[in-house]
Amino acid sequence: MKKLIASIGIALLFCSPAWAATVTLNITAGTNAISHTIEKSTDGGAFVSLITLPMPTIQHIDNAVLVGHAYSYRSITNSLVDSSAPSVPCSVALLAAGDSSINCTVNP
Repeated sequence: MKKLIASIGIALLFCSPAWAATVTLNITAGTNAISHTIEKSTDGGAFVSLITLPMPTIQHIDNAVLVGHAYSYRSITNSLVDSSAPSVPCSVALLAAGDSSINCTVNP
């Protein structure tokens, strides 16, 4: 059995209004991947499924984020046979609308 590997790169982009933001998730394809399930945690809460992206999709924009909150994301690579363990989470804290950008990369 081949090891499934997934990772996420995250870039944060702010938009109007001042309390709204977006997080752009860049997904590194895992071995034998047919899809990736992205999970999200808000303010240290439990991870919940955000979206499952079919291959070859490698990017997703999360518009459901607000300044003043912390978010963590992790990826699960899905193959025809099984799914990987969740990747190491990548966390971003949206502290103020004046922040220009925050970058974060998750390595499996």
